[in-house]
Amino acid sequence: MSYSISLYLVDMDKLEQHVGSGDEDFLARVVENNPEEMDEEEEDDEDDELTLKGAVDQLILGGDKDPEEAHQYGYALLEFCDTLGESAPVGDGGEANWQTVEDSGLAKLFEQSGPPVPLLPSDDFPTIGHVRHAKISAALSGLEDDELDADAEDLRDDFIAAAKKAQQEGLDLILFYF
Repeated sequence: MSYSISLYLVDMDKLEQHVGSGDEDFLARVVENNPEEMDEEEEDDEDDELTLKGAVDQLILGGDKDPEEAHQYGYALLEFCDTLGESAPVGDGGEANWQTVEDSGLAKLFEQSGPPVPLLPSDDFPTIGHVRHAKISAALSGLEDDELDADAEDLRDDFIAAAKKAQQEGLDLILFYF
């Protein structure tokens, strides 16, 4: 099984404004940004699992959240970031195992921060972390300059490049591992 890491440069204040906002225009933007993933026509009618589109709906429009499907809200947040932010290239085409994430120094960002908005706790993927613009310098100074294997070094270097770009543009960072 292959794991991925995604990194987004986002204005978190704007992102937070959309959670629970009831903004149907934003809902339409998220759906239009990734119509294949939001297409519920392919879902099995007998399946009571929450779809990604359903999770996006609930995060924007409100409603009771399903603890059994907590992971879907994390993926819905990823769709928010993909709509509002800019994806930054990381590592080997985004593929990374957790050991590489740990070796690069990025695991602590996930462990110390979590999602930037309140989500139901989940023991499933995605693992989410964030760094506010004001704390990017501290996050960068915490990354070691140790000798790393090529994959961990690429991941760390890509994160550093994205973080510096976020600093220049006044944006925040949100990371997803799944």
